[in-house]
Amino acid sequence: MCTVLLRSDGSWRDVTLNARATGPTPAQLSRIPRRLCVAAGTGKARALLAALRARTATDLIVDDATARAVLEVAEARGQAGGGSR
Repeated sequence: MCTVLLRSDGSWRDVTLNARATGPTPAQLSRIPRRLCVAAGTGKARALLAALRARTATDLIVDDATARAVLEVAEARGQAGGGSR
């Protein structure tokens, strides 16, 4: 979604390496009204969950296996839940 590093909880502000990032931060992305994220592959589940927690996307297109993997990662951390925050 962006070129900054995200933690699993979606935070990014105090990651030292992000000082070198050249792309938009989640805060900068949030100024764009519609942000589409397209992802496929279960190996992206942790990163996708972090991006969703950072609220980098307003719309998501994802395959069934990846969606299930994201839910499994969230449930494993005891943080699964439905709906918007």
